[in-house]
Amino acid sequence: MSRYAKPNVTADDLKEIIDSKGGVYEILYGDSITQQLINDMKKIEFDCENVTDPDDDEGFDMPGFQHGYDTLPNGVAVCWCGAGGDWESPLALCLYVGDNGALRAYIPKNGNAYNFKTKKAIGNWNVWGDESDDDEDELEKFGLEYEFDMDKLRVDAAKRIQFKH
Repeated sequence: MSRYAKPNVTADDLKEIIDSKGGVYEILYGDSITQQLINDMKKIEFDCENVTDPDDDEGFDMPGFQHGYDTLPNGVAVCWCGAGGDWESPLALCLYVGDNGALRAYIPKNGNAYNFKTKKAIGNWNVWGDESDDDEDELEKFGLEYEFDMDKLRVDAAKRIQFKH
């Protein structure tokens, strides 16, 4: 099922909208979060207590991931972010302007690094301590790799976030 983006929104427009709401942290974790954003992100269990700032040169240690503003191959402007709690490894998501003008979030599967089997951020699969809650153990147990592929992330997002015709 496709999601729809508002046409004629540039990366600069998106930056202005995000900045006017207090930045990515406020949008994903603070007072500017909306029920729509919560719904968009709930398919994967992760926390947004730590997020990358698209204007900051420093990002999380997310091999292969580049945070910041981007235009997808289909023309949709997005803001790539990394987000995760202190106990988990961050995953990649993007923000964009939906067709109704509200900010939306999308978490691509292809090219991302989270546990596809448990649908949780790496490190979040065992927060109750039933077994080792070490990220390395989880990666080995589930046969995961903590690497990102921006090309795949961009293609996945462009397939799902489109303009209405």
